[in-house]
Amino acid sequence: MMGQIDESEKYLKQGKELLKKLTSQKERYSPSPLIVAESYYLFKKKEALKSQETLEKGISNFSQKGFLSYMAGNNFFVLNNYDKASFWFGEALKTGFYPAQCLYQLGRVALKKGKLSDSIVYFRYITENLDNAKFFDQTKAPDVFYHLGLVYLKKEDLELAKRAFEKGLELDGNHIPCMEGLVYYYYQKARNAKGKKKIPRIQSAEKWVRRILSLDNKNSFALQILSQLESVKNLKMWEDSFQRPDSPRPYNQWSTSIKGGGQIYIQNKKLVMEGDQKLEGEKNSLFREMDRKSFAKFEALVEPESSLANGCELGIILESESSTTLGYLKIFLNSQGVWYYYEAGGTAGIEKPQKIMDLPAKKVVKIYVNLKDRGKGIFQVGVEDKVVSLKLIRLTRGRIFRMSLYGTSPVGKKWKFYVTRIRIFKSR
Repeated sequence: MMGQIDESEKYLKQGKELLKKLTSQKERYSPSPLIVAESYYLFKKKEALKSQETLEKGISNFSQKGFLSYMAGNNFFVLNNYDKASFWFGEALKTGFYPAQCLYQLGRVALKKGKLSDSIVYFRYITENLDNAKFFDQTKAPDVFYHLGLVYLKKEDLELAKRAFEKGLELDGNHIPCMEGLVYYYYQKARNAKGKKKIPRIQSAEKWVRRILSLDNKNSFALQILSQLESVKNLKMWEDSFQRPDSPRPYNQWSTSIKGGGQIYIQNKKLVMEGDQKLEGEKNSLFREMDRKSFAKFEALVEPESSLANGCELGIILESESSTTLGYLKIFLNSQGVWYYYEAGGTAGIEKPQKIMDLPAKKVVKIYVNLKDRGKGIFQVGVEDKVVSLKLIRLTRGRIFRMSLYGTSPVGKKWKFYVTRIRIFKSR
């Protein structure tokens, strides 16, 4: 590829020299084709900003408006300006420039913008017209199915995602992205399974990991999953998705601490936490304890909804206790984003909360604390796919871990949060 780019650069220089000679002879030649060629060359060099700047220099007389619009869309997509990318791909589509390719790019833009339903419409339209050779380049079809699978993963519809990845592999048996999609599918199924049901799903994930590594032995995704599959084999899980009838109080295995007014109860298959703080620092929490040696991971699916706008906070805490040590690690959501904080023995282990990411644009958000390496004291705090690793040896010295789900707010502010699932992973 680099050789082709170098060759392109040579021809571009020759073209510029020729154009300069012709212009000096008072011949009238438009520089637009050469400018477009240079823009495309810069795009291939992964210099999208320079490519777009070059494209805008002198394209007014260039007749291929569809190609120009498509190029502009590509540039803005790489620059993460998805509104402009969507506009220019739409303009290219209006000219009839490779309609399926424009629809494919519009689907990718919609996926990036979180407009999943729109993305499905674009990708499905292409997949339903694959037999029309004039409409779409068949070699690109697996990419469409891969991105369709990604959309279904975002919608948490694992089975439809699996079908999309499998369809992509029917068209190209060596399509690594679709293989990665199947690895993720079986990995998630294994994580959610209990007992012996884990084994066949782990084996399926391992099969696809090995297949990927046979084609690309440095594939980072496959290597990462391979290392995690072993830990999945060794975990058993306790889960509460609140499927029991409504109840004015949580189940017996949980304890509650109501210090900020309000209440904690189960309604419509969700845990509901309400509060109305009268004093600074008050928290309402749901908690349980377990032996530190058994702990692996504490995870919650929460629905913060609009309460975060009032300066409220929702999170989980992992607290270590013994006769000599008291420390805790927490991850929490507020209106400014998702944060973590660690305190050791009554003193700040981290001076102030550290931001992980902006608040996800999702109704249900997954947050968790994970003990990655017990011997080295490596913990992970995560929200969705964002993970931060921390070395906290002191936190592992206690005998008991207390796991808490809590809500709090400024004094006088009412709040209500919903929890759709809590899971605890235990080491065998």
